[in-house]
Amino acid sequence: MAAAGDIDLGIFSSPGELKAAADRINSEVEGLDDAIDGNEDIPQATWDAWSSFWSRWKAFYNENFSSPVWSWLTSRTGSLSDQLESWTADAKNFATQFQKYGVEVPGGVLSPAEPFSLKDLANPLKGFGITVDVALVLVVVGLIVWKGMK
Repeated sequence: MAAAGDIDLGIFSSPGELKAAADRINSEVEGLDDAIDGNEDIPQATWDAWSSFWSRWKAFYNENFSSPVWSWLTSRTGSLSDQLESWTADAKNFATQFQKYGVEVPGGVLSPAEPFSLKDLANPLKGFGITVDVALVLVVVGLIVWKGMK
């Protein structure tokens, strides 16, 4: 499962960000399901709870994120963000329980991102995967090319 900060949801999450987060959570849940397959140390009550969670997650995921145009039609992004955070917390709880029975959770335990803090202002392009200096170089190169085309 993912490290903290990999699932980043907030009040202003775009539909595309919600879809990406849902896809990531789905991948993590499927990985956890594969990791527990055949583990006989897990008590039956935990298996039953997991099976219920798995079924409800799949229904939620398919209902809200299976259509390629869902994100442009939905007006419930705030509600979906809250629900995804809840699903993430539930998946994390199961992963933690399963680790007690010797299950090796793929990639660690899934965690929602940390809330916004002032340190986030130090890297305003964090979500784009580039730093400020790289962005400035790209802008300068773009201006040089644009001026050269005139």
